[in-house]
Amino acid sequence: MARPLTYHQRRGLDTRIVDGEAFVITRTTIQHLNPVATVIWLALERGSTRREVLDILGGLYPRVDPATLSTDLNRSLAMLRNIGLVTAR
Repeated sequence: MARPLTYHQRRGLDTRIVDGEAFVITRTTIQHLNPVATVIWLALERGSTRREVLDILGGLYPRVDPATLSTDLNRSLAMLRNIGLVTAR
């Protein structure tokens, strides 16, 4: 069985948290993350698997259907990878 991917924040980025929302500063842009994406972002600071992040979200949002959290997490991870903020290995 293959090891699950571990997601990491891309090195060299600066983050500022303002009122529970992250602003990720790259050389050319500032990306604003909503509160849920901020939780995901912070969970990836030292590297986390998808399952680990999903467990964190489930603890923070126990009334949200787990399938909805899973779908939203997949979309968020894809977005963060597509804009170059997150790597996976």
